[in-house]
Amino acid sequence: MVPGRNGDQETTFTLKQDGDKLTGSMTSPRGERQISEGKVTGDSISFKVETQRGKFTYTGTVSGSEIKFKRQGDQGEPREFTAKKSVS
Repeated sequence: MVPGRNGDQETTFTLKQDGDKLTGSMTSPRGERQISEGKVTGDSISFKVETQRGKFTYTGTVSGSEIKFKRQGDQGEPREFTAKKSVS
């Protein structure tokens, strides 16, 4: 769950690493958005997502099957959340 203005939202991140490059998308009830400027450095990742409300920067630390994220937007305080790898 990703914190938002109107409460937590179910969000799916589909991420692919190729060396130090990170690509993928983010899907929420508001639709699917492609990530940009994705990077991987050791256990740290970062990328940007542009939405109708502006551009958001996501930074995270990978630990096992989780990523501890911090999201910073053009306005407001950073929000922190943990994403867990889904088993399919």
